[in-house]
Amino acid sequence: MSELGFRCESVSHAFSNRGATTVALRDVSFSAQPGEFICLVGPSGSGKSTLLRILAGLLQPSSGRVIFSEEADATRPATALVFQEDGVFPWMTVRENVAFGLEMLGVSKAEREQRADALLSDVGLANLGSSYPHELSVGMRQRVGVARAFVADVPLLLMDEPFGALDALTRRVMQEQLLRLWRLHRHTLVFVTHDVEEAIALADRIVVFTDRPGRVLREFVLPAERSRGPSTEPMPEVQEISRQVWSLLLGGVEDASARMEQ
Repeated sequence: MSELGFRCESVSHAFSNRGATTVALRDVSFSAQPGEFICLVGPSGSGKSTLLRILAGLLQPSSGRVIFSEEADATRPATALVFQEDGVFPWMTVRENVAFGLEMLGVSKAEREQRADALLSDVGLANLGSSYPHELSVGMRQRVGVARAFVADVPLLLMDEPFGALDALTRRVMQEQLLRLWRLHRHTLVFVTHDVEEAIALADRIVVFTDRPGRVLREFVLPAERSRGPSTEPMPEVQEISRQVWSLLLGGVEDASARMEQ
């Protein structure tokens, strides 16, 4: 199973803290086809990260359900989650960090090192397998996290603002590398971002969320024949989608500001 689709049906989630309840998601419904690259876009507090944790099985929805296109294989993980923070283990080498998931699956040392080195080469870290995280830049450590997600060959990749802390140049390089890896492996990928241009450059489809409680405002399917990546000039149809996404997001911010002033 190299790719995994899913369908969210009226997914809601609420957090309770000291007697107070905060609704993070309300009646979220959308689907992902196997092998599709979806970007979730919305303001902070719109429940995007909460939804990723539900898809990863780390949270259970308060109501609604997620239906996957295939039954999970109990012997191996179905998802990998990449956060904005690099999440590497400082006491492990770069190679050991990338191969960690394979070790948990019982893959032999020789095979996991071979697979880890191949992914390190794919993300431009071919000669750094024996280095330790403190010897790397922030961008390099995030590449380690991306390599670790792909090396386990899980069918559904979940990424929560993985490039949000990077400088503009490193972010562009990482976007290009991520697209190349996705085209090579064709896993289903759900990517959270606040950056509309990033979503436009990467996604097959953009799902726009509104502010708390998080709800799906609208979905946009990008032209399949377009050139993708941060270095390409968007087509007129894509520019129009970008304009509409910005309009929805800005409208949501204005609505939230008006509510605060009342």
